[in-house]
Amino acid sequence: MKRLIPLFLICMLLLTGCGDNRKILSGWITGYMETDASQHPVILIKADNGKEFGVVTDDNTIVFSWLENSDEALEKLKNGTAEDMEILVSYKGRIRNFKTNEGSVKAVNAHTVSIYSLLRKEAKTLADGTVLDMLETDTGITYQLPDGTEILRVSRPNGPDNVYVANRESFDSFSEAAKQKVLDYYDNRGLLYDEEATLEQAYARYTEYGEEFSTYRLEQCVSPAASNDSIMSFLTSVTIPLENGQSGHEIRLGEIFDKKTGEHINGYDIFSCDAEKAADIIVEAAFGYGATHYSESVNGDERLKDELKAALKPEYIILWNENLEVAFPAGTLESFEHCYLVGIEYTEEIKAIMHPWAIPDTAW
Repeated sequence: MKRLIPLFLICMLLLTGCGDNRKILSGWITGYMETDASQHPVILIKADNGKEFGVVTDDNTIVFSWLENSDEALEKLKNGTAEDMEILVSYKGRIRNFKTNEGSVKAVNAHTVSIYSLLRKEAKTLADGTVLDMLETDTGITYQLPDGTEILRVSRPNGPDNVYVANRESFDSFSEAAKQKVLDYYDNRGLLYDEEATLEQAYARYTEYGEEFSTYRLEQCVSPAASNDSIMSFLTSVTIPLENGQSGHEIRLGEIFDKKTGEHINGYDIFSCDAEKAADIIVEAAFGYGATHYSESVNGDERLKDELKAALKPEYIILWNENLEVAFPAGTLESFEHCYLVGIEYTEEIKAIMHPWAIPDTAW
């Protein structure tokens, strides 16, 4: 089971060595060997090159995990009972022969040992009784058959507090009290996909298509989009499978918060006019000069304009520093099979209907 280790993980492990030529070794645990030289058993791992190495630890070795909810796994790693686990090891010096009670093994003296992957066998039972394994990594979990066939990958939800975008303010700009209100908002909203239902759908499609099946994927991320002295807006991006399962489609939603209080602001409340007039002006601007259509091309058909106005919801409005985006998810418009996105410049007409406190700094 060979996988690439993300560069940022390697860099972080090397930094723990304070720049004194630490090296990295990774592999799946295959067993343990007792030794009189240490109260800790030597950890045996099978590295990516297929060779087996020993990992020698002591009381000064830093042991931690990149995974969520891994206290039990950490305890097993420390007491020498862990199985089905991939670890990252940083060490200094050469690989050497190390004597154990069962013979010698090529080994390294570990500075840090971290859990990178954990395979939980028979972790999930589907409605029809099928049992799946669950592979957990630093980026999320994968439901798979015992032979390793992947059925569903679920990325670990990100944001808003741990996502940073270049040249944009971040969650750190909120006061501590405001941060908690924003986090409470997202915690209460929760995930915008149904993991259980998607897993059942994915396995049903696998049983139908076999080798032609493509792994289903779920992902949800909240990232900063725009800001000024008064507000900060975020984009929630959710990736879910299409009905045919061969690819995913994105749902894009906007959220706006008061920077001082952390209170959520309804997307229509950024306008000084009523919601109906705001929708009229936004849709007209979507067909006007300077509008950028990221989906299918459109024309000025009045019936389409009426459809957009009727379907528009405040959460479909996303404030960016560069423009105002309107994002209609797939299934909300009869005229479009997939999502429909349009970017609208902050023209004088658009800014005229927005409260000054709602206009991003770069839009002036």
